[in-house]
Amino acid sequence: MATAVRDLLLKAQAKLGITGWPFSRVSVIVNLLQSDWLADLLLVDDTLWVILGSSQPGFAASALHEALHLVIRPYLKRNPHWISASLKAGLDIKESMKEQGYWGTSDEHGWYRALQEEIVRSLTIWIEEGSDGYNSCQGHANRGFKHIPAIWATLEDLEGRPLGEGLLESIIGSLMESKTKYSSQ
Repeated sequence: MATAVRDLLLKAQAKLGITGWPFSRVSVIVNLLQSDWLADLLLVDDTLWVILGSSQPGFAASALHEALHLVIRPYLKRNPHWISASLKAGLDIKESMKEQGYWGTSDEHGWYRALQEEIVRSLTIWIEEGSDGYNSCQGHANRGFKHIPAIWATLEDLEGRPLGEGLLESIIGSLMESKTKYSSQ
């Protein structure tokens, strides 16, 4: 499992053009009492502790997903105008995100969490599956993450561009431009 996680993190670095992670070590804890659908992380000093419900190498994507939160979160926090713009654009995800526990105590906090989750899920699919990820995106959209296909399509269009504010601005822009197309599916 550790090799699969390391390999996927290296693939993500190459695909996203990032030079490193906010940690230097990854340790995987397998908790067989935990659902396979859940993953948790703890960042302690320079070690990312990932808690998974399975030791199968296919669950390495869950570790990548959790690591990507550590990369995306700072961009969203530094750019609160993305949240405001998304709210003003009327992107409708509140009810589906509330049902899954991603909404917080306010619309702004809820949208911050939901937007982060949709971007991270999209990146995870794109890194792991590449251009074969469309069906996975649709599966997530059917579960309430309805903007994942638009984000994934943007990632496909922008392949090779380094991760940063420019890429995330493109993602936010694509959501606002295509909200009717993807929200209605």
